[in-house]
Amino acid sequence: MTGFITAFVEALTPKGFDNIAVPASNAIVLFILYKSSFSFVSSLSNNAIIAGVVVGLVLAFSGIILKALTWDGAIAGLYFGLVILGLGSWTWGVMYFTFFILGSLATFLGKNKKKSISQEFEKGDTRRDSVQAMVNSVLPAFLAFLVILFRDPIITVIAGGAIAVSLADTLGTEIGALSKFKPRSSIKPWVKTEQGSPGAVSILGLLASVLGAVIIAFSGFGVSFIDNYTVFPTSMWAFIIPVIVGGLVGSYFDSIFACTIQKLNRCTICEKITEKKVHCEVETEYYSGVKWLRNDFVNLFSIIVGAIVSLLLYFIWMF
Repeated sequence: MTGFITAFVEALTPKGFDNIAVPASNAIVLFILYKSSFSFVSSLSNNAIIAGVVVGLVLAFSGIILKALTWDGAIAGLYFGLVILGLGSWTWGVMYFTFFILGSLATFLGKNKKKSISQEFEKGDTRRDSVQAMVNSVLPAFLAFLVILFRDPIITVIAGGAIAVSLADTLGTEIGALSKFKPRSSIKPWVKTEQGSPGAVSILGLLASVLGAVIIAFSGFGVSFIDNYTVFPTSMWAFIIPVIVGGLVGSYFDSIFACTIQKLNRCTICEKITEKKVHCEVETEYYSGVKWLRNDFVNLFSIIVGAIVSLLLYFIWMF
């Protein structure tokens, strides 16, 4: 069974992504087989795995039809949804799919108005691909495996913080781009800048980021009442506060990283600073940042920052 599923997963996953998907899929299969032989593991997770497959398939096909996801992005989202919901159970799954659904829907808000802005990003296509799905999901997925071995509520808090960063950053970017006022630099808030500029933040975007973090925190907390499998903090605020603050801090650091360490290029025609390799139909030249550091790495680093902040706040709250 394990060999068959491994071959199936490897055939479906995009090039490069199979290096993660194949061993992780093996682990899931072996875990399910293990559970069937040991009754002390809660049966709730079995239902969560089934739900992860069903919900993941529905969202994957919906994302493709609505052009919110590429094919490889849909496959990656389905896979990570199965891992996070199946191993982390209902609380983790609801937080993840809440991000997945709201993040995808947010791309359709004012799509025409945001079209010129999104073209300045490294990936001008608003559809999410497998790399973007992996960046937003790899840390929660890793933690889902970890929580099987170490049944500690701090892992749930860290996962919540990581997912909160993803939704806060997505809503901040997608909704912030609709602001009627000029954004400001994330590292120099007194300086106004252009929409779409690396590191630009707006009041509307910040409020959207707060909303995203709050949604993840309260969705996870709400489901925890009916989730007998997830290890949850004894105090609701020991979860809610670290997740919200971690999500907001992580999303803001994404803006800071975007204009400091991320590789930026300059258009030799219009002099615009951009993430794009080609602008005004000519190749751009290197301007600043670490040359190998692309936007996907920036997103991953900001998620790690948010997760660490959630971890530290949990320790401060509990101890």
